[in-house]
Parts: sequence; structure tokens; C-alpha cells
Amino acid sequence: MRKADHALATLRISSQTMSAVVMGSVLAVKATRSYEKGDPIGKRNAGDMFRQESAWFLESSADPSESLDQHIYEIVTFLEKHLEPLKKLENECKIDLVCGLFSGNSHGNFWLDSRIIKRVAALKYEVEIVFDVYMGLADA
Repeated sequence: MRKADHALATLRISSQTMSAVVMGSVLAVKATRSYEKGDPIGKRNAGDMFRQESAWFLESSADPSESLDQHIYEIVTFLEKHLEPLKKLENECKIDLVCGLFSGNSHGNFWLDSRIIKRVAALKYEVEIVFDVYMGLADA
């Protein structure tokens, strides 16, 4: 289990028609991780379940103890600097900003700086923001 009380943000680009290798070459950036359509889902299910799409991921390099805003800020800055390549992907790919918030107690909240929301809204392509919030985690 992950250490409690931290945040993560990841840019996820996925497609049923374009490979992760092509996504990475269009962006000219190495993925933090990726997988291809048809790859097995997990090592335990190697022969049973297969990926239905390819995906390319870029994780925030901010320390997990940094605020969620800091992680999102880093990914949004990447999105702004790569407007043209991302425009080339938007017809075949879904672009998501996936945010994870992990808290050690069962109470919690989060908020986003309005400047970040405005920056995402100003992008020249559609980006969905996904929040995964895990409350009441204990240290492993």
C-alpha cells in the first residue's frame, strides 16, 4: 500500500487506433510508462485479459509530499508547451489529467487553485481531469 497523505498527477493519452510508440514520437518525449493495445493486463492474467487500447503516461516529477496543485501545475505546464503536437493527437486520442490524492484519515478535502482551472480551460484541445481520492489509508 502507498504511504498515506500524498498526491500524484499523471498525463494519460490513450487510443484504440494509435500506438503508444507513435504518441511518444509525435510528442518527442519519453513516457514515464506505456502499454500497447493487445498487451496482457497484469502478469497474473497474462493469457486471459488484454488491453483494449494503447496508452502513454507522463507522471509529475514533483515529490509526492507536494500539494496536488503542484503536481497538476507541472502537467499543465507540459500541456501548454506541447500544444501543437497534442493537437495532432486529439482526433485519435483521449487526453486525461489523472490526479491521485491519498489521505491517512477518513476526513479530507482538496481544492484547486482557480488559476490552474483557467489554464486547463484555455488549452486548445479537450482535456478531462480525473480525480482518484483514497481516504483512510494506513501506512504499509
